[in-house]
Amino acid sequence: MNKQRQTIAIDIDDVLAASTEAIRLSINNKLGINLQPEHYKVAGEYWGYYEKIFEEHGIEDTGLVQDFHTAIVDDTVIINPIEDAISSIGKLTKKYKIIFITARETAMEKTTRKWFNTHFGSSDIELYFSNNRIDAEYKKKGELCVELGASILIDDHPGHCQSAIDSGVEAILFGDYGWHTEVPEGAIRCKDWESVLKYLDGR
Repeated sequence: MNKQRQTIAIDIDDVLAASTEAIRLSINNKLGINLQPEHYKVAGEYWGYYEKIFEEHGIEDTGLVQDFHTAIVDDTVIINPIEDAISSIGKLTKKYKIIFITARETAMEKTTRKWFNTHFGSSDIELYFSNNRIDAEYKKKGELCVELGASILIDDHPGHCQSAIDSGVEAILFGDYGWHTEVPEGAIRCKDWESVLKYLDGR
């Protein structure tokens, strides 16, 4: 298939946006503690991952993550971009059609577009919401990729990568996170954006 015609679907949190790092800094500030990035890299399941970190460090989870998520509904700009994400998207848009698929709630569309405008210089993006898995409107990212004509998904969540593979979509598992305890068979591991570009250039 001609690269010019390929569509790549890209996740946002922990792929483009350094969401886990923002959570770490927010909770450190709120509780007056000093957990480091490496504390958020221990092995664990994706669902309940942050709660596992808190428990290991004797922190009582009193809605800390939910409070953070509530705050970013109003201002997601507090989350910084992942290293090299901005320049890498700029390079990819020259060769591929880029769309963004997120599991964020649709209520975050306005602030998500504000984040793109602030950091990427444009809010005019193709943005799609798979929604949270407990929502009635939840749709697997693999299914969305097929509907939208995306042949590649870049995501940090092993489950989303698996759904892509199950739907015949190539999956790139992005990052180096503690919840990467099981890598779906057939997924391509790329720990950073430099690795993503190198892999795509070599296809």
